[in-house]
Amino acid sequence: MIYQCKYFKLQELVSPLVFNRYGEFAWAFFDENILRDLDLIRQNFGSGIVINSWLFGGSTTQCGFRSNMDKMVKDKKNLYCSPHTMGKAFDLHGFDNVKLFNLIKQMIKTDELKAIKRLETRSNTHDNWVHADSFQTDKIVFS
Repeated sequence: MIYQCKYFKLQELVSPLVFNRYGEFAWAFFDENILRDLDLIRQNFGSGIVINSWLFGGSTTQCGFRSNMDKMVKDKKNLYCSPHTMGKAFDLHGFDNVKLFNLIKQMIKTDELKAIKRLETRSNTHDNWVHADSFQTDKIVFS
């Protein structure tokens, strides 16, 4: 059986284009460990984390998995190898992004997370979101 997040709906992880084309099958696009990490982060942080908000009438549509037809990727003129295009990155929006960043950083340091290993610097995200991904690296925070 394919693992499905306990705390996130699939529509929070994919764009409307992906969901409308693949529906529930899109769960298969994600590594089970990254989905379990997202649940663990939300469990430890509590409610108030959003990835894509389009299902709820919000404007974010490409903060999780990005397909080749999603605008942010389709408009690229140069090579784009973002972990978002592989289902390995998420931009999380919390009610307190500094607290969320620090929580995830600590969870990475203590090996509580199995897949998520990197965070984008808070200066890059302007504390408006927390970018977390599962690319292999020896640095927790990157710019």
